[in-house]
Amino acid sequence: PALFLTIGSLALYLFVKTNISAVIIVVTFIGYTLTNFLGLLVSARLYSARRKEFLSRISEQAAQEKLTRLALQDELTGIANRRNFYRQAEAEFAYFKRSRHPLSVLMIDIDHFKKMNDQYGHYIGDVLLQSFATTVKSNLREQDLFARMGGEEFVVVLNNTTEIESQIIAERICRAVATSKTQVAHAVLSMTVSLGMVHQVLPTQNSLQSLLNRADRALYQAKTLGRNQVQLAS
Repeated sequence: PALFLTIGSLALYLFVKTNISAVIIVVTFIGYTLTNFLGLLVSARLYSARRKEFLSRISEQAAQEKLTRLALQDELTGIANRRNFYRQAEAEFAYFKRSRHPLSVLMIDIDHFKKMNDQYGHYIGDVLLQSFATTVKSNLREQDLFARMGGEEFVVVLNNTTEIESQIIAERICRAVATSKTQVAHAVLSMTVSLGMVHQVLPTQNSLQSLLNRADRALYQAKTLGRNQVQLAS
């Protein structure tokens, strides 16, 4: 528009001051007008192309973020998956060894889940897993690490927590799951869990896996003694 007005003013000035043929001025004016129009057209095309490129990059970035999230998150329950758990838990264990702040690990297993899965079907089983994860998460602190190890097996890492505090959290999870009800189709289902807990004050364990193994043995003991309970590793 600025170019259009400049050429128009110049053409009017020349016509008044120099008596140049009106045809030449009109042709010149039209030529510059067409040039300006073509410039606007090219600019619009360039803008459209850059906009498409920008939107494409945004879409690609969103897709990449989704892939990254899926790589670290259990798709069904929305909590950390096994891979993400080991990445974060190793960092927690390293901090435990440096700071000597107490560390607790809870291994959790849903009682008779395979039986319920076979009886009601995989879809109902998925609903129960989602309900369970929601219940447990609501009874944990924001800084606690909660992950699905696979199937109906879950794990919680409680950092800088005393043994009594860890037991309170474990018992609270056990009661909350046992008292919760899940509406599925035309039925209301309930479930219980067994928990194995290990509490470590000093970093005498050489690895995170050794803590997990002790918690897993305590979980097996909880199942052997009747399920729906918490057992502390010796």
